[in-house]
Amino acid sequence: MLVLVLCLVALVCFRPPSVLLKGAVVTALLLAAYGIGPAWRRVSADLQMNRCHLYPGGVVVTDLFGQVRDAVTWAEVSMLKRSYGAVLLTVINRVELARRGAAPLALVALGADPDLVKALQEQATRHGIPQRNVRFQVS
Repeated sequence: MLVLVLCLVALVCFRPPSVLLKGAVVTALLLAAYGIGPAWRRVSADLQMNRCHLYPGGVVVTDLFGQVRDAVTWAEVSMLKRSYGAVLLTVINRVELARRGAAPLALVALGADPDLVKALQEQATRHGIPQRNVRFQVS
């Protein structure tokens, strides 16, 4: 995004004389901005980076390089808190698994009703874990 902003600033400051060049730069910026998100999601999914693995016994979260970042068993979880709302035309779901005696495990899932959130809520219900839903609004 920084490169996109710098290109846009350069386009405004240096004012190239060619309309074709201006159009090409603006088109490239729009295509890059539109393509960065889906491309990153595809690459990170293919390489299994930043994944949440849901098991009957608990949850394992991996980091950017596929290494285990955090893990929690359902016996440790004291509450599941789901915060959801829309930010810049994107629906964001944040799930926080509060643990006994440790820092909570937080996950973020994009989309109106992602399968991960449904599965986490089903597992929490199955294990008798209390749940709380909080809707937030960004102004």
